[in-house]
Amino acid sequence: MPCSPPIKANCRHSRSGRDLKEKNHVIKALRLSAQERLEVVTRNREDYIKGMREFCAKFTRPGGETLFSCGAGDGVCIDAYGYLQPCMLVRHPDTVYDLRGGSFNDALTRFFREVRKRKAENPAYLYRCGRCFLTGLCEQCPGRSWMEHGTLDTPVEYLCEIAHEEARYLGLLTESEKAWEVEDWKERISLFVNR
Repeated sequence: MPCSPPIKANCRHSRSGRDLKEKNHVIKALRLSAQERLEVVTRNREDYIKGMREFCAKFTRPGGETLFSCGAGDGVCIDAYGYLQPCMLVRHPDTVYDLRGGSFNDALTRFFREVRKRKAENPAYLYRCGRCFLTGLCEQCPGRSWMEHGTLDTPVEYLCEIAHEEARYLGLLTESEKAWEVEDWKERISLFVNR
């Protein structure tokens, strides 16, 4: 059940202009392809692999139905209008607290605790992101879902492509696999980390 801020957030909490189809096309045209991005991050292959072994050992596992597995709400942002939000990307009206109608203490001790408890409801998110062991490699988050789709729990295909491309490079996936269908992900991570 969503929690409500003391005063409902208003139109200032748009999706960063993503409501405009023309702007969406421009943004998508500026993105690197998954392969181009991989070429950038793997320029220093030895350091990259070493860092990814440490990273994967700590952060790769299925996310389940949890929406906020990041630090959103532990630290907060305040915009020029007096709205407190869990991070710079999450401006969904149910996740924004109006400080003009409440207190900083209430926001931190009650409101954001409730926001962080929110669970995914979108069946596509639960099937894909909830079961995907690439959660640590993927930048999928409620903020990016909000900007792309206007919801907190819709998979962002571009981010999925990037994570899968990187996982194939690391040997965690074969060409045709989808990470949410992999049963032996723990073994794969262990093999990669201990290589």
